[in-house]
Amino acid sequence: RTRSEADEPAEKRDGEKEAAPIAVVVGDAPAKVEGDLRTVPLEVEAKQPPVDAAKPARRKMAYLTNVKTFLTFIVVTFHIVCQFSGKQADGLGTHAYQVPDSSQPDAWESAKAGSFFTGALWFLDVNQSYFMAAFFFISAYFCPKSMTRKGFRRFVEDKLVRLGGGFLLYSLLLGPIMMVYCIAYAGYPISYIFYVGPPWFILWLLNFTMIYAVIAQFAAPVKMNMPHPVILLLFGIFLTAAFYGVGVGVPEAWQYVATMVQWRYGIGLYVPFFTAGIIAG
Repeated sequence: RTRSEADEPAEKRDGEKEAAPIAVVVGDAPAKVEGDLRTVPLEVEAKQPPVDAAKPARRKMAYLTNVKTFLTFIVVTFHIVCQFSGKQADGLGTHAYQVPDSSQPDAWESAKAGSFFTGALWFLDVNQSYFMAAFFFISAYFCPKSMTRKGFRRFVEDKLVRLGGGFLLYSLLLGPIMMVYCIAYAGYPISYIFYVGPPWFILWLLNFTMIYAVIAQFAAPVKMNMPHPVILLLFGIFLTAAFYGVGVGVPEAWQYVATMVQWRYGIGLYVPFFTAGIIAG
């Protein structure tokens, strides 16, 4: 504070500290226009969410991701074991057994199997009994919610693009390229081959999904609690009978009709597990 300010009366200094009154002039309010957002009350505007608000992230099911990761590992390991335990790729694979007469490679009765062959058969049979069926179950589990969210048309279009597109990409391009390489390596004349290969699962998942989409248009959703373990046991016995019935009654040449990898698995495992996934979802 300067000397001159200190000499001024205290009343004057205190008066300067008082805030000057503010005059508010209110003019004529603009006419309200129907549909004009400016006419929305302030309290309503405050409740409106911001336009650029981020959508909530989808809830991820970590346990299903872990299950699918494990199943993927089993599938890859399964096919590696197949290469080293059977006559794969016209002899390119390593056989885990030896036959006395090479002209009769299917003479299992007189074949001498190695220790790896016994373990390989156990590994293949055990995992074949559940891993692809589990993939069908998990895929079907999300179908009802997806159908409800997207509607029939978008649901079908989405599956045709994602599943059908992947199947055609492999069977028309990637699979034939692999077959050309194998044929050339084996010394046979090169030719284009339509090759389904592993995406047989994608094709049949698409078929099952399309069948579900049509049925869901006129059939009421099935809602039920977890069945009693005894009921599940009885149902498992029924599926076991169906599995062995199809395996014995259907000729081997018919087991791969329509690219299904053994219809005894299709009837006994894949169709029931896909249906169970739809009900669970």
